[in-house]
Amino acid sequence: MKVHHFFSKDKWIGEGNILIEGEDTSCPMHMKMEMKEANEKNPVYEFTTEMHMQGFDEVVVNSYTITMHRQNKFHVLIYGENWGYVEGDGFVKEDFIGWEVTSLDGAFHGFESLELKKSGEIAFFGEYAAEGMRTKIEGLLTSYENISY
Repeated sequence: MKVHHFFSKDKWIGEGNILIEGEDTSCPMHMKMEMKEANEKNPVYEFTTEMHMQGFDEVVVNSYTITMHRQNKFHVLIYGENWGYVEGDGFVKEDFIGWEVTSLDGAFHGFESLELKKSGEIAFFGEYAAEGMRTKIEGLLTSYENISY
């Protein structure tokens, strides 16, 4: 199975905002996404994300494992320090990848997506609900290769 271009670059950095339901403002954040090497013979993609919210010392780290079933459908397992393991299914299009996950006990539910823009950047979006609280994140990621100083 061909390696999808979302997983062909190994490091992405970006920034965006986190909005917690009930808060009046959003919190700026920085994000790093790092892929492990993928190949055509093993249709499993692994990557981690690190999010740092402005004004907070804590860095939120999440680990993802995506196992392709077919060219456009997959299973995702995510481990997050704040919620433990969640899993679900997703789909891939040419310039879009998205998945929906829940925890085994149903206490956590979320949706995440990545969309490749014409600029080569990736727009990310996530919406999560747990313990009566809703959180949204959104922003842009740029490949390390595309950063100029």
